[in-house]
Amino acid sequence: LNDDAELGRATLAEAQALSARSPWDGSLHVVVGTACVATGDFECALAEFLAVTDITPRRADGWSNLGRVQARLGDTASARTSLTRALELDPNDIAAAQALDQLGA
Repeated sequence: LNDDAELGRATLAEAQALSARSPWDGSLHVVVGTACVATGDFECALAEFLAVTDITPRRADGWSNLGRVQARLGDTASARTSLTRALELDPNDIAAAQALDQLGA
């Protein structure tokens, strides 16, 4: 997840516009979700990463990002589930493994 607020603000509107034109493109939802995180809008990020997992459920980075946002929002049970799913899809997802370890799972 990217915490660069300036980058997030600069790209959020453009990414949202692209995503609105192609709502079934999981990659665009990842970009919007990442920009939401960078601006500190974790509810926005949650919605975007949920969209990624709905649209492309076999995409490990969608589950990993979703789990890390859920953890930041304090939903540790959902975070564990999402991060575990990410690791099932990609056992080499270091970010998911680290986030799961931080949750004490």
